[in-house]
Amino acid sequence: MPTKSELITSIHLQMKQHQFPDLSQQDIHQAVDRILAYIRDTIADGNRVEIRGFGVFSPRDLSARQGRNPRTGESVLVPSKRTLHFKPGKELREMVGIHEGQESKHIPPQALRVKPAKSRFHYPQDLQQPKKSAKQTPEESTHYEQKHPTTVTIKKRRTAVRDDTVTS
Repeated sequence: MPTKSELITSIHLQMKQHQFPDLSQQDIHQAVDRILAYIRDTIADGNRVEIRGFGVFSPRDLSARQGRNPRTGESVLVPSKRTLHFKPGKELREMVGIHEGQESKHIPPQALRVKPAKSRFHYPQDLQQPKKSAKQTPEESTHYEQKHPTTVTIKKRRTAVRDDTVTS
């Protein structure tokens, strides 16, 4: 993860190569400091900062709630607090591969859905479990296993050992 000084050095090298060869590293340091101070002060005042293409920084107020002490298990009152929220912009989401409505710290909703495994074996039509119809009562419905008991047979595999010794 790049540090603030590495960010300043990187910007300085890019500016020197492209457009502003006379711009000093100290000037870039001051500009980065002022941008970060502006973001910090604006959020501290309760306002949001939107940087188009990058994202939105905004304060969030969390209400008090009942929590648990993980060591003892007893209930504890967690006081209300203010926290920082960042929502990435469209261009940043596309670059990183985050989908709409999903943030980087969350598990994608698709990962939470359990997909049924596709079976490669299909029962013949006469052995399939009967479908419940709306007209059937619970007494009339029969269970698949009751009609067709399952038996399992285990067969041992025969193996042959060959002794291929070559003598010359």
